[in-house]
Amino acid sequence: MAEVTKRRPVGVTLASALTWIVAALDVVVGAALQLLSFTPSLLDQISAPTSAVHLFAYTLILIGLLTALVAPRIARGNRVTRVLLIVLMAIRIVAAAYGLWAIRVFTVWTGVVDIALALVIILILSGKRASAFFRPRGAEPAS
Repeated sequence: MAEVTKRRPVGVTLASALTWIVAALDVVVGAALQLLSFTPSLLDQISAPTSAVHLFAYTLILIGLLTALVAPRIARGNRVTRVLLIVLMAIRIVAAAYGLWAIRVFTVWTGVVDIALALVIILILSGKRASAFFRPRGAEPAS
């Protein structure tokens, strides 16, 4: 008997692509923010302390790198990766909200985009088709 392979839903493919995009954005924006934090004239324009800018930049870089580690596995249907990615997206939302609150000026656009993309990824991975794709072969859905 031939093994039946599950076809990956378009939503999971989209979530995988978005995961790579947000990982890259977080690393680039975090590195740029870190570099900008060493410019005193720019720091004078915001009311946030330097330590808050550094913390946010390092957090973005870390989340971006962790997301990049998870990204190649999500398209393969790994359940643990799915849960880990949803947790990372929730952390990303909290970090973006912190950036919007603490740093404001430099993070408004990136914060809004980060929150929106994280919510889209969470919604896609929590959907019915994605759940079926990540369910082990032969397992029946809970009634």
